[in-house]
Amino acid sequence: MLDSKLLPDGYNISEEDLANTPSNVLPLLSFPLQLNVYLKATVDQLETRLNKNSSNSSCPPSSDNKLTKKKTANKLKGKLGGKIGNKGTRQVLLSPTKVKSLMPKKCSCGNTEFKDKEPYYTHQLLELPEIALFVTHFILAAQGGRAAQGGRPCNPGLALCSLATDPACCGVLSRSKLTAPSPP
Repeated sequence: MLDSKLLPDGYNISEEDLANTPSNVLPLLSFPLQLNVYLKATVDQLETRLNKNSSNSSCPPSSDNKLTKKKTANKLKGKLGGKIGNKGTRQVLLSPTKVKSLMPKKCSCGNTEFKDKEPYYTHQLLELPEIALFVTHFILAAQGGRAAQGGRPCNPGLALCSLATDPACCGVLSRSKLTAPSPP
């Protein structure tokens, strides 16, 4: 007999129709119906495996599909910018070192004298002072073709070696205690 649970929704076969159906046709009808139920269960199982990611399973985040982007909830509600009725905050004005008053020279009506001279707007210009460099030259003096400190010949390559073996470089003496001889 054919199980009525295997039939798709909305299809009902009466007992009389089943009795009139030849017995060799009934197995041919039940096989596709059983296959349909099995395939639906397999599709459901595969869809649940496909929808698994690190947020709804114990899989690590590195196993997530790189091609699908996570949907982020848009937290912004409403239009951007200042809202009506919001006072806002104004930056605190620093005490000035110099004040320049900019007064209008002439009004649009031709008047050049103004009774109420109230400040309308204050703009601060902050400037950093120029950075002063303190440059100190340490000169290794040579006397008679020989370096004064190490007794080595005054050759540019050897002078650099002489400077590297200078007692001040080794920390034996401080540079302030060493004095360069005055030029002849």
